Amino acid sequence: MRISHIVLHSIFHTLHLHLQITNAFIRMIATGTKVEFHYNKAVFNISYIFHETPALEDQWLDFDIDIKKQLNDLRVSGAQIAHVGNDGSLQVALIKRRVELCSYLRNRNKDRLIKNFVDYLYARSHLPPGCPFPPGSYYMCNLKLSDVPIPAFLPEANYMLELLYYSEVRGRALAELRIHGRIVRLIDNILALPTTRSPLKVTIKKSNFTGK
Repeated sequence: MRISHIVLHSIFHTLHLHLQITNAFIRMIATGTKVEFHYNKAVFNISYIFHETPALEDQWLDFDIDIKKQLNDLRVSGAQIAHVGNDGSLQVALIKRRVELCSYLRNRNKDRLIKNFVDYLYARSHLPPGCPFPPGSYYMCNLKLSDVPIPAFLPEANYMLELLYYSEVRGRALAELRIHGRIVRLIDNILALPTTRSPLKVTIKKSNFTGK
């Protein structure tokens, strides 16, 4: 029995695609849909830009930070990545940490997950290497969401990253950052992320957050 040219072509295409996927690099990446950021104006003056592009894997954040007063201590309370339902409600915390930042910066090998994130942040920033944080101008630039280390065990899902910064001694709120988006599985050179957004830049310089 002779096999038609169309069938042979279909078999070849299927095998070729299978080999491509087998040899492809698969990774989990974060994409963003909304950024919420508030800070204590008595301590900081901060502006940021959330760069949204047609290719969702190319989104990034830039921050300009002026510290007005010396910060002798800093705590990240309520650091979490949470699964968010389609209606925007929080479903479950996928990762949750409480970090004494000053203590951690003196020994960055305490927590591998936090270390990966902090190393990524410091590689793209001009920030004080440790406490105390003196007054001055600092920046974090080209924080590409798709390059942020994502643990392999996280599922494809809508998410919210929440970081709450406090002064450990005085117990006052200093800053709140929330990034909303979706964690997706990207197969390099095989599956492209949808281009559902138009080029857009959003800059927020003011906040009604006053802290405690």
